[in-house]
Amino acid sequence: MKGLGVLQSSDAARSVQNATVQESVPEMSLQQEMTNNVPRLALDPFSKTFLADPYSQHAQLRDAGRVVWLEAIGCYAMARYEDVRSALSDHQIFCSSRGVGLSDFATEKPWRPPSLLLEADPPLHTRTRSIMAKVVSLKALKDIRPIWAEAANSLVERLVMKERFDAATELAEVFPMMVFPDTIGLQKEGREHLLVYAAATFNAFGPRNDVFTEGNEKAGAAIAWVSEACRRENLAPGGWGMAVFDAADRGECTHDEAERLVRSFLSAGVDTTVNGIGNLLFGLSMYPEQWDFLSSNPS
Repeated sequence: MKGLGVLQSSDAARSVQNATVQESVPEMSLQQEMTNNVPRLALDPFSKTFLADPYSQHAQLRDAGRVVWLEAIGCYAMARYEDVRSALSDHQIFCSSRGVGLSDFATEKPWRPPSLLLEADPPLHTRTRSIMAKVVSLKALKDIRPIWAEAANSLVERLVMKERFDAATELAEVFPMMVFPDTIGLQKEGREHLLVYAAATFNAFGPRNDVFTEGNEKAGAAIAWVSEACRRENLAPGGWGMAVFDAADRGECTHDEAERLVRSFLSAGVDTTVNGIGNLLFGLSMYPEQWDFLSSNPS
């Protein structure tokens, strides 16, 4: 769903989901665009058919117009880069604190306490993002990079020896699980729940369809494990998770907020990394000349 903004029909100020950033702001405001007659599309961006092949349908969304009405889920959507960027940059109109999916937290109870990063607006978001930026600083990333690189090299060597492997399940899903839990300082037992929890979190942004139902049926134990794993007493010293609680000790947030911020690591850090690696490998397989270019100039 990269680059697709979803807006519910009852409130043009609702949140925009999963987009990237660019520079220009269109001359006609998005609010004006949404009050005009907009194209109507039958596709459902949360269906299994769409998720199995999203790229071909992204073009249809972009070509249809700046704003389109998605009949299957009853909401407006934007898919053009500059429009989504503009919406993401304007939290006063397109807020995140009422949810970043189809649910409106002003009228519906969230399935779990809202994220203090993803489902928050300034000034709360400014404060919590500042805390996390200190934890995941450039220095912290440089310090951890040799460990991640060693794990990546080890995994790639094993896979190359196999000659054929599933890039999604044997690489994209495996590598984050090799490095991420230790980086956060999670308990050893039960880490297999992370992938299930991350998938359930992202499925909850959409409608209560079969994708959500099937994922949620497996998520009960994972949700309970994550709740326990984010507690201070269950985090290892020296990890990013404990660093968030250190910020709470300094008065930068409450200890309850620290627990929810650690949870944000687990929902955002796993699934997005898996998808990022998987989509990169898919792209390189579709455009081998880009692999040749990357191999000739890794810098």
